[in-house]
Amino acid sequence: MDNNFNKNDNYYNGNNTTNNKVQQSVPNNYYTYNSQYNSYNYINEVSSPNNGKTRYGKIILSLIIIVLILVPIVILLTQKFAEIEDNANKKNRTFMIYMVGSDLESKSSQGTYSISEIVPANIDLRNNNIVLMVGGAKKWHNFVNPDEVAIYELTSNGFSKVKNDIELNMGEKNTLTEFLDYSYNNYPAKKYDLIFWNHGMGAFGLEHDEVAEDFININELDNAFKDSKFKNQKLELAIFYNCLTENIHIANVMSKYSEYMLGSEEIIYLSKLFNRLKFFERVKVNDTAVDIAKYFISISDAAIDNYNDTHIKGINSTLSLIDLSKIDKLNNNLDKFIATVDVSDNYYDIATIRRRLYTYGKNQNNDYDTIDLYALVEALGKYSSNNTALNDLKNSINDAVVINSSEDGYSYGISVYFPYYSGYEVINAHLIMFKKMWNNSSYVSFIKDFNDIRYNNYRNTRTITGKNTNELSNDITIKGNSIELKLDDKEKEKYQNANIYIFKKDSDNDYELLLKSNKLTNNKGTIKFNYNGLLKVNDEYISYYDLDDSIVYGNLSNNEEDLNVLFTIHFDANLGKIVETILDSGSNPLSSIIELDDYNKITLSKIKYNYFDQESISEEWKNNYKRENIEYSKDKLDIRLEKDTLRDCYIMIEMVDLDNDSYYSKMLYVE
Repeated sequence: MDNNFNKNDNYYNGNNTTNNKVQQSVPNNYYTYNSQYNSYNYINEVSSPNNGKTRYGKIILSLIIIVLILVPIVILLTQKFAEIEDNANKKNRTFMIYMVGSDLESKSSQGTYSISEIVPANIDLRNNNIVLMVGGAKKWHNFVNPDEVAIYELTSNGFSKVKNDIELNMGEKNTLTEFLDYSYNNYPAKKYDLIFWNHGMGAFGLEHDEVAEDFININELDNAFKDSKFKNQKLELAIFYNCLTENIHIANVMSKYSEYMLGSEEIIYLSKLFNRLKFFERVKVNDTAVDIAKYFISISDAAIDNYNDTHIKGINSTLSLIDLSKIDKLNNNLDKFIATVDVSDNYYDIATIRRRLYTYGKNQNNDYDTIDLYALVEALGKYSSNNTALNDLKNSINDAVVINSSEDGYSYGISVYFPYYSGYEVINAHLIMFKKMWNNSSYVSFIKDFNDIRYNNYRNTRTITGKNTNELSNDITIKGNSIELKLDDKEKEKYQNANIYIFKKDSDNDYELLLKSNKLTNNKGTIKFNYNGLLKVNDEYISYYDLDDSIVYGNLSNNEEDLNVLFTIHFDANLGKIVETILDSGSNPLSSIIELDDYNKITLSKIKYNYFDQESISEEWKNNYKRENIEYSKDKLDIRLEKDTLRDCYIMIEMVDLDNDSYYSKMLYVE
């Protein structure tokens, strides 16, 4: 019925001319349907057909114009009101925490400590969502089930589980994508922020899952965001609660997906004393990313200051905030500048510069190889003929770094990968990934060219000698407490640094390491080491590493846990005291500070080597060792440097050249 009515209605309305002609011979009141409309048309048509059509057209045109004006306005207002209503239903911020526990949690409870810092009663949950994805550790010390990866939301009663999966690997990019999308879909907000929590691996990646033995490299990091909802909606702030992550390479990735990033150039230490996640308690509705970064950094700096006041061994902060909108310009200026520096003509000068620049994380592992970008640019400036390119680059670094917490004098807020100390395989893995991601980068070509020269030199030397390791030309001599070795002219020219090793042979003919030290001087080609004694604990020799810090390897245990650790020793005269204990995380950065009071058993290690060829010392000797642990009472540790004679000791000096190749002296036996 409705359809027929509509058809008839359309028929009559579409045939007004016919109706009007009929109406000339029929009384007006005969047509009750739309009679006024028809009468109006009849009168105008009889008196002046052309004028009627013109007026009718003008009316239609006016109506069309009004509609064309009003419709977009109505649509715009409708969208605006919908947006206002939508925003009214959204919270101000959603904070997403991607916490991969790894050994930081399983061995030293650091994930548990960080989660405990998030106290709902002190946080504005009316305006903020806090969503936590957690897993990747073999053991947890709180409510987390180690057999699953789960997502929790923070409620007024604490964290409540909303999703879980036993199959997920937090070192895999798809897991990160899933978390990002889940948070976006289920916790709508005006602004989004992401916190990464775990180990950082410099320019290579982060978030090591110890269950799956996997981590997210920076190419996977890029793809995780690219496949997520945040491909088109940027985070406001990405906080990297990881070591060694504040570098230009991670910034290159994150500049596509976030407005700002906060991280650390150096190791960012974890401890139950460093309650950095309490920054949530300070967040207010009108805060910007810069405000939030200031909260995080100020809490961290205050905790570090307090730690340094109560501990003999202090630590430094290298946290900084980067404005990621400035990264493209920085990259362009870096490529312009570095293209003016000739690697082949200045190789050994550049190698010397690289050796002298502070390398982050090197006292723990050689693989990270990151240095401060501004410090590098400043040092390379004299090898460029383009001062404009140099100054533009320095200015763009300063523009990009919004906040820099460091007071060490060599950390300006953003680091860069410059391979030098790590092995060929590690360097090659970085370069393959960099070329894949930034094939046209002049900087990537620069570091590749540098290392091609270095490894060609290295391989040529090996080929010429026909041995696995080069031998130094002269023998060691001892003069009182001074151990010396003279370099020949070629060795002088290529000298980078040196190490000394002192061993004793045990009953199994293993070489027990008593001391490794890098505190040698080079005076006009004479390497000299001032011998101050060997480390004894309760009259027992212990392997002692007198490097940037005085380190002893060992173990801590209680009824629940057994940890491999590094003890830092501080000496007052010849008497030593343990002043810091760090979890030994293997190839990952050593960032977890352990409290001795939490453990009741302590062991210290002897390191023994069983591979030496007296005729030609091979590099393989460094990889053939075993540990012998000796248990002590924590309260009865007599640590001292004993200035025994070197009788029955074996002494060897290692010279490392500018190509990072090792040369060894003959082993000197002291009778």
